Parts: sequence; C-alpha cells; structure tokens
Amino acid sequence: MRPLPSPPPSRPVLPLRSLLIAAVLFLSYAYFYQGTGWNQDSHFALARALVERHTVSIDHYQNTTGDKAYYEGHYYSDKAPGLSLAALPAAAAGIPVSRWFHVHPWKAANVQLYLATVSTSSLAIALAAAVLFVVLLSWGMTPGAALFAVVVFGLGTPMWIYATQFWGHALASACLVLAFAAADFLSRAASLQRRTVLAGAVGLMAGWAVVSEYPAAVPAAMIAVMALVYCWRSATHRRSFLYPSAALCLTAGLCLAVVLIYQKAAFGSPFRLGYEYVVNYQETLRQGELGLSYPKLRPLLALLFGKRCGLLLFAPILVVAPLGLRQLWRVGLPRLSLCVCAGIAIYYILFNASYLYWQAGASFGPRYLSAGLPFACLFVAPVWQRARPPLKVALAAIAGYGVLVALAGATTTPMISEAVTFPLRVTLQGFTHGQVYEQGGAWNLGTLAGLHGWLAVAPLLAAWGVAAVVWWRIEPGRRGPLIASTDAQRVPAGRLE
Repeated sequence: MRPLPSPPPSRPVLPLRSLLIAAVLFLSYAYFYQGTGWNQDSHFALARALVERHTVSIDHYQNTTGDKAYYEGHYYSDKAPGLSLAALPAAAAGIPVSRWFHVHPWKAANVQLYLATVSTSSLAIALAAAVLFVVLLSWGMTPGAALFAVVVFGLGTPMWIYATQFWGHALASACLVLAFAAADFLSRAASLQRRTVLAGAVGLMAGWAVVSEYPAAVPAAMIAVMALVYCWRSATHRRSFLYPSAALCLTAGLCLAVVLIYQKAAFGSPFRLGYEYVVNYQETLRQGELGLSYPKLRPLLALLFGKRCGLLLFAPILVVAPLGLRQLWRVGLPRLSLCVCAGIAIYYILFNASYLYWQAGASFGPRYLSAGLPFACLFVAPVWQRARPPLKVALAAIAGYGVLVALAGATTTPMISEAVTFPLRVTLQGFTHGQVYEQGGAWNLGTLAGLHGWLAVAPLLAAWGVAAVVWWRIEPGRRGPLIASTDAQRVPAGRLE
C-alpha cells in the first residue's frame, strides 16, 4: 500500500483545529432558529414548567403541543426529560435576556427556545464533531481525512437539521459520541487516575444519552461493556479495575436516578414512561411494546433508499462506510471499538425499522436513526485517506451534494409534512427559488439582517470561507496517535494497510 505523508508534529495544532471545527459547526447551527412545533414544544414545555412554575406538569403550556401525556388529571411531556433538564439554565436566562433587549412579552418564549436549542442540540453536536476529529487522529487518520468525515457528519447529513431543533436526538447522539470516545481512549490510558476519570465520563455521557432518548439504552450498554473490557485488559491488579468500574457505575447510576425520580414525580411510579399515557398516536399502545416490534423489510429498505426518508438519498456518501470499516479492520485497530461503532449504527437502522411510525412524522430525513450517523461517518475517513486524487474528487462531489441538501433543508424545509412523498424535490426546488422557512416564527441570522432568498445564507458561506483559510494557515499537524498507547493493535505509523 502507498505510504501516507506524515508531516512534522506541532502540539498546538490539535486543540486549534478541534476548536475551529466546533466553532464553525456551532455557528452553522446557531445561524438558524426553526421556530416551534409539537416535538420541540413538548420538551420546551417541560423546561418552562420547571423554570417558571417549579413543576413537572405542563398544564399551563399543554396547548402548544400534541406530543403530551395525560395522567390523573394533568398533562406532562411524553418525552424523556434529559433535553429539558439540560436546557434549564438557558430557559431561565431567556427571561432576563428578553427584558434586556426589550423583546415583546409574547415573543420572549421564542428567545428562550432559541437559547435552549443552541445551548443543547447545537453546542452538543459541535463538540461531538470536534471529539470525533480527535478520535480519528488517534486512529491514525490524517487531519484531512478526519476533517472530511467530520464535515460529512456535521454538515453533510440531516444531523445539521437536527442540531437546529430542540429535539432529543441531537443531544443523545452527542452524548453517545462522547461516551464512545472516552471508552476508546481507555484502551490507551496508562494511569489509574486517567482510567478512572475516563470511565466516569463513559457512565455520565452514556447515562445522559438514555435520559435524553430512551432508545439510546442499548448503545449506551454497548459502550459501557466496551469500557469495562478495556479496563479489565489494562488492569494490573484488582484495584486498577475496581476503581474505574465503580466510577462508571456511579455516574451511570446518577443518570438512572434522574429518570426514576422524574417518572415518579410525573407518573406516580419510577417505572412508568410518558409514552404509556400519550394523548395522540394511541396506536403505539396497541401494537408491540409502545409501537416497537421487530425489523421489517419494507421499512428497512425505505429507510435506506426510499423517496420519503431514505438515508442514502440525503447523504449518499455513507454508502462507502462498509468499505471504510473493512479497511480499519484490516489495519489492526482495536476490534472491540470497531464492532461497537458499527453495532451502534446498525442498531439504529434496525430500531427505526421496528417502529410503527418509522417515517418519523413531519421531519427532514430519518431522524429516529440519527444517533447512529456519527458512528457511520467515522468509517468515511479511511476511504478518503486511501483514495487517489480522481476518487477524492468524486467523494468530495458526493459529500458536497449532501451538504447542499442539508443546507437547503435547514434554510427552506427543516420540517416536511408527512403528506410529501418526495421531500428532496420540494427542498431543492424551494432552495432554488430562494424560499426561506418562516413557520412557527422561524428565522435565520441573514433574514434578521434584512437579507432575502439565497442572500440570507451568504454570511454563513462567507464564514466558511474564512474558516477554510484559517485551517490551511495552521501548521499541518501530525497524523497518528496523540495519546500514549499500551495497545499492541495500533495503526502502523505512516501507513494504512
């Protein structure tokens, strides 16, 4: 195989480039406010109820959403509480911020919702992308290959739209990424103190993913087992295994306690979910377990290739992910990390195909499998790294199409009616005609500045250009592991076999 270039290392490069990635993605998400809707208003109603009325009941706000539960004379959010809890500081800050800027009282809720979204969904995905960049470098990828995969994840998939919505999907996805990264670093952590901290981070992040989205329980368990296996392999004596394991269990247990306390307060028992008392979508209570049964072939094919929400229509670059997995497997990266990474991506596809409402209602793309996207995008990096220039041009064009689709979706149609059978055509036509999404009080920073049509996203594109110049002016960093490794299965330096 061709040796890969390995420029001289520079320590400041890694944090600078990671911060640049996080900043650019955060700006790309915070640029848009997508207004209100049932899903986000259900989460937001719980946050407002806790901040403004100190209760978990959303009676005062229940008219804003149809995604709600009714139990013993009161209304509650039917969603997992993690996103609402994470947004409490922003929801509280939105009130004085609105007063400071003399926002009309009936628009103050929009300020709260915007701050809640950017401080949770947007910030979480931006940070997760920066962490993915570090993980890929530690796996032996070049900065260019790692950047390509991160851009695909953050801008070239529907995750861009999910990062601008106050939904639980983005936060759960980011928490799983952070938990996976901490678990993967455990395979190379030398000191007991470092392993204990990383194991605690695994428990906290994996646990909060479940607090944010209950379906994340299976991936969270996979990551936790992965972390414990790495702790066991590196343990030199009983204490060196027990301390990290205890830290993981403690932090995960705290997250579990949050869920149980919330469910007790809302539904009278720690073991009752809001989905059991939904006001709408009653069919989920009569089919399977809360609408879940087993993966079905028709939804599975539609989730990959269908016109309504086929993932490979929205982000066709992901078709190379299996090839990237094969390449990483052959070079001898820790097989457990690769299996968990692939397993999470596959789990979400199968989970989505098992759900009664697998089309995910009025949304852009297959949002129920969104938390698997970052793990699939990791496998794009080695394909780029191994590709010769002509193939890189083709890969860049395919990825660019995904970025265009996501940009058009964020600008014109972040919410698409269930009646639309071919959303991509509607989205691209709307973008071509310069339409801007304004439903539910939506806006973007360009429209606030008085720009219209395509010009509304011109400042964002200009910011990308500046970021590209800054990236290339940073001294090239080294490829390869940046953390001392005790794992014999490392990527050979300077080569991807």
